[in-house]
Amino acid sequence: MTQTLQFRYYYKNQAEQFHFYKIPKVLFTNARFKGLSAEAKILYGLMLDRMSLSIKNGWMDNQNRIYIYFTLEDALELMGCGQGKAVRLFAELDSVKGIGLIERKKQGQGKPAKIYVKNFLEDEAADGGSDEDKTFQNRNSEKGDFQEKNEQLSQNGNSQQEVTSDFQKSALLKKESQDLSKIGSLDFPKSNGNNTDLSKTERNDTESFYDSMDGMEHAREKQEMEQLIRRNIEYDVLFLRNPSCDREIDEIVSLMTEVATSRRSTIHLDKQDIPQPMVKERLLSLQCEHIEYVLERMQSSTAKIHNIRAYLLTALYHAPETIHHYYAAQMRESND
Repeated sequence: MTQTLQFRYYYKNQAEQFHFYKIPKVLFTNARFKGLSAEAKILYGLMLDRMSLSIKNGWMDNQNRIYIYFTLEDALELMGCGQGKAVRLFAELDSVKGIGLIERKKQGQGKPAKIYVKNFLEDEAADGGSDEDKTFQNRNSEKGDFQEKNEQLSQNGNSQQEVTSDFQKSALLKKESQDLSKIGSLDFPKSNGNNTDLSKTERNDTESFYDSMDGMEHAREKQEMEQLIRRNIEYDVLFLRNPSCDREIDEIVSLMTEVATSRRSTIHLDKQDIPQPMVKERLLSLQCEHIEYVLERMQSSTAKIHNIRAYLLTALYHAPETIHHYYAAQMRESND
């Protein structure tokens, strides 16, 4: 049971001092979006909010179409749900399996996918848009026919037995939700942990396959990224020149690999959120001299380091900017 907290009341105009996520009202009132779950609509609202960061950073393609970075990890953190549910919410929204409110473009090489957030008010297919947009229009048209047919069948007292192929998946999802209400959700199941047969029937085989494939792909990306980083910093040479720092060097390589392959859209660094692609580009520019510089700064520091990971990441990110000033200052001191 959720613990009840003691929150304060709002007075006068205090509500104006906060920032809010905005979810378009039409997603709840327009019949074309009735098939979307409430969670998918919230996720779409979060993605709309993320576009402000894209505008700020100039994330547009050569056709001036805005795209965002919004990873599965972002959804897990902001939605407070399990990975399986987050995958389903993305699928509800995307242009391959869902309604088409987002379009994902994979980049490969450890980069997060670009996500184009579609305009929920416009239907370009009606104005002679692309074939892909026309597919979106056809899907909406079929959905309207499907809902009208359901209403007629309901009035005649007949059961719903005919559905279009595009919305069979929606019906299955509704049935799954009804079944889960009896046994609990996939993320928070009710007590029946020893029933392995039940666990097998709850999880969709296709979803499990894509989850495992995504995990394997990410592991391969991390392995390739680590090899690239080792080449960039001349790992073997670095070891020979700094034999007493072998452990620190391995920790630095591990941290650089983790951040460079992160699926998060931003990295919290030096008290600010920096776009992950920007941090990755900076880390991949580091060479042997930069790592030796960071190691030397760590050894010469007299202050107590409370968060070694944050300290290392900040030092690595700023190394190309500060290395020359540091050694220039040392040279001036030695000349004096």
